[in-house]
Amino acid sequence: MKKLKNILKRKKERIDLKYIGLTYTPGLSQHIDKCIENHNIMIGHKPYNYCKQFFTTLRPRVKHENKTHCIYKFNCQDCGACYIGNTEQYLHERIYQHDYYVRSNKKSTALAKHSIEHASCI
Repeated sequence: MKKLKNILKRKKERIDLKYIGLTYTPGLSQHIDKCIENHNIMIGHKPYNYCKQFFTTLRPRVKHENKTHCIYKFNCQDCGACYIGNTEQYLHERIYQHDYYVRSNKKSTALAKHSIEHASCI
């Protein structure tokens, strides 16, 4: 019976506790712990440096125009139509091809055809 009372007492004490997470600073963290130990506050110390901070960029980011195997979208500035395409090439090369077809009046793609027929800028 005595053991049960101790368990219930501990549970009640835990419910009244407030938990705070603070960055660990040697010397200061121990001093803060001593100052607030009688105020029903528990501090969880966490390290300043996390491993993921050092390993988040394992390789350099690729610019959008240098991506391959992607889906892209062009909006017509005049009529609101849009062209959605996908490519396995570098995106900047595919954009250049679309631009070349429009400049040379080749209706090779739906984008070039729309741009030539409606004299619109996509």
